[in-house]
Amino acid sequence: MDEPDIIGLFLDDAVKKCEDLGYKTDILFTRPTKVFSEGRPRAVRFSRVSDNKGVLTVVLEVKGRGGGQSGI
Repeated sequence: MDEPDIIGLFLDDAVKKCEDLGYKTDILFTRPTKVFSEGRPRAVRFSRVSDNKGVLTVVLEVKGRGGGQSGI
């Protein structure tokens, strides 16, 4: 079974892509300890834990931070 390429997708899109490939997913949110963002959730990693199950690691998008000059 192919592992889904979900990096950077919004959570709903990442879950759908996993389901389309036959994976059931658990979702793990991660965030910095000092910042509590209310941004949109984006998938950053898929970790397969069995033949048809994986864990999506998700972060909350922060506009204007990271990624070169202007961020996301």
